[in-house]
Amino acid sequence: MTKAEYQQLVQIAHDADAAWRAELERMYGKRAGEARYDDRGRSTADLQHLFSEKVRADAVRHNALMDSFVAGNILA
Repeated sequence: MTKAEYQQLVQIAHDADAAWRAELERMYGKRAGEARYDDRGRSTADLQHLFSEKVRADAVRHNALMDSFVAGNILA
């Protein structure tokens, strides 16, 4: 995996997290940070979807990085 490919995966994961965070802030305002870490962070269909997308993007990024480590061509 190249650095550029990894950076793209990092950006996708960041964007997914930002979308979830924005919806939490819209719904919970100043309490969004608390809601992120309890059941409120996934309490609606929209939040559940955004959370799932964030988890999926994090997993893709992580797995690609681990595969690259195993292959011995980390961030070539």
